[in-house]
Amino acid sequence: MKTKYTSPQSRLLAMRGIGRVGSIGSHRAATAVPVIREHRRSMNAAPSQGFTLIELMIVISILGILAALAVPAYQDYTARTRVSEGPNLASPAFTALGIACSDGTLTERAANLSHDDLGLPAANTIAGRGITSVTVAGISATTARVTIAYNSSIPGVNAGDAIVYTGTCAAGTGMSWQIDGAMSTVPPRLRPKT
Repeated sequence: MKTKYTSPQSRLLAMRGIGRVGSIGSHRAATAVPVIREHRRSMNAAPSQGFTLIELMIVISILGILAALAVPAYQDYTARTRVSEGPNLASPAFTALGIACSDGTLTERAANLSHDDLGLPAANTIAGRGITSVTVAGISATTARVTIAYNSSIPGVNAGDAIVYTGTCAAGTGMSWQIDGAMSTVPPRLRPKT
C-alpha cells in the first residue's frame, strides 16, 4: 500500500523513519519538528554580511595606485598655481608697458627704459611668497621685456629661476606678450600658458 503524504514535511518525516502521529514511531514526531524548522532556516538564511579579505586587499591596492598617480599631479598643480602668482604681480608692469607703447615712451626711451620711466617701484620691491622680483627692461623702440624671478620655496623651481615675457609694440594694436622659452628657466610644465 502506498503511503499518501499530506505535506512535504510529512514526506521528510517518513524519509527519516518517523511515522505519522498515532502510528508506530510517533514518539519521534515531536522531536522531528525542530529539525524541520532548523532545515528551513538554513535554506532561507541570508548569506553572511561583510567583505572577504581578498576584496579588501583589491580595494586597498586600487586606492594605492590612485594615490601614487594623484599625489604627483596634485603637487604639480599646486606648484603651477604658485608660479602663476608671478604674472599676477607683474600685471602693473604689463599695463605700464602697454601705456608706454601707446604714448611713445617705449619708442623714446628704447633700451634705456626703466622702472622710474613707467612709474613702477624698484624691481626687488615687487615680490611675493615665491617671487623675488619683477624687472622691466626696454630692448628696442618696439620691444620690452618683463622678467619674473622666483625663489626655491616652490616645489620644482630653483632659486633664481625666471619666466621672461617679451612684448612687441605694434601701431594700432598695442603690446602683445609671449613667454620667451629660450630665456625662461622655470620648468615648462610649471609655466603659465601665456
